[in-house]
Amino acid sequence: RGDYRRAIDCLGKTVVALDELGHRERFGAVFLPAVLSRAILAACHAEQGSFAEGRALGAEGLRIAEAMAHPPSLMVGSWCVGLLALRQGDLPRALPLCERAVGICQDADIPTYFPWIAAALGAAYALAERVADAVSLLTQAMEQSVAEENVSFQALCRLPLSEAQLLAGRLEEARALAEHTLMLAREH
Repeated sequence: RGDYRRAIDCLGKTVVALDELGHRERFGAVFLPAVLSRAILAACHAEQGSFAEGRALGAEGLRIAEAMAHPPSLMVGSWCVGLLALRQGDLPRALPLCERAVGICQDADIPTYFPWIAAALGAAYALAERVADAVSLLTQAMEQSVAEENVSFQALCRLPLSEAQLLAGRLEEARALAEHTLMLAREH
């Protein structure tokens, strides 16, 4: 909903509660909750422009994932730190972290999360003027999210793909993608 302040408050409480239980427990989840809660909290801070807080949380989550050597958690930890660097405009830091996250996603065979993770890397590629890489990756991610009928991931992929198409000089494609994303946002 874009209510990042409320999300930050809720996730902050979640981080504290999970710290009391320890970082090893997965509770049957794909990701270590101690990592995922920090990752999403860091992403919320990035959207609010509170980069120092987000960076500290993201780094802590990534350290937990690395200590546990848990691939899905390493993926989401790398993604969040990369996304935060992307939002801050630090492409030299964002690119290797987002590439690592996509690599882990593919190597560990976690395809469900590919569009989510690839959206950040595609956006970073577009900003780094690697337009062909951005279009290729984001098209693949968008097609997967459409096939899976995952509207949230579709929006995440369509916006940076629209920007990449704009940078490639494909104005009609960029406009159509942006309009479809707006329609999805209004519907959902």
